[in-house]
Amino acid sequence: MYYTQQELMNGNIEIAKYYANAKKLWEEIDIDNVDLSKKLIHKQSEFDLLCGGRDLAKEIMAWSGMMLYMNEEESNVESARKIYNALVKGSCATDVKQQARDAGKYFKLN
Repeated sequence: MYYTQQELMNGNIEIAKYYANAKKLWEEIDIDNVDLSKKLIHKQSEFDLLCGGRDLAKEIMAWSGMMLYMNEEESNVESARKIYNALVKGSCATDVKQQARDAGKYFKLN
């Protein structure tokens, strides 16, 4: 969560909007899709566009996808693990994979 924290420390008030955009993007994705990894490759550019640019967006893409299903109110480990596996094992950018590994470790999905 390095990029998010840097942006917050630098006073970027758009961070909440970027995470809200990411939530909407994830809600549009059918995570039960057999080709989830392929679908995420195509969605990556939308995250880049709507979530603060390349580096920040890759972090937001990985973390927000798992956070959507691993929250205090109701955890859905199976859904979060599907996202984790699709990001780590798919063909998304290396930075997305690393962020997914970090998020997976935090949420104990790996």
